[in-house]
Amino acid sequence: MTITNGIYSRAELRPSPNKGGAIVPDTIIVHDTAGGLDAAGSIAWLSNPQSRASAHFVIGRDGKVFQLVSTNIRAWHAGESKLGNRTNVNGFSIGIEFVNPGLL
Repeated sequence: MTITNGIYSRAELRPSPNKGGAIVPDTIIVHDTAGGLDAAGSIAWLSNPQSRASAHFVIGRDGKVFQLVSTNIRAWHAGESKLGNRTNVNGFSIGIEFVNPGLL
C-alpha cells in the first residue's frame, strides 16, 4: 500500500468539496454507508455540498476503493463527536465508508 501526499495509489479519485483544513491522523473510523448497495450513490451523496458530509475512502461491495479526500485533509465523516477524552474526531481521524445497507 502506498500513500503519497495523502493519496492512495490504488484508489480511484472522486474528489469531494466537503472537507476542511490539514490534519495529522492517528485514528481510523469505519462506517457503513447505510444506504443502497452501490458505491456510486454513496459517493454522490458524500460529494454533494448540501450533504455537508464526506469520507476519505468509500469501499465498494466488490472491494474497489474510491478516495474522496486526501488523508492529510479533514473529511466530514464523524459529525459532532467524541472518542475517549478527545472531541472533534474529524480533526484526527481517517473516515472509511463500507458500502453496506447497515442494520437490516
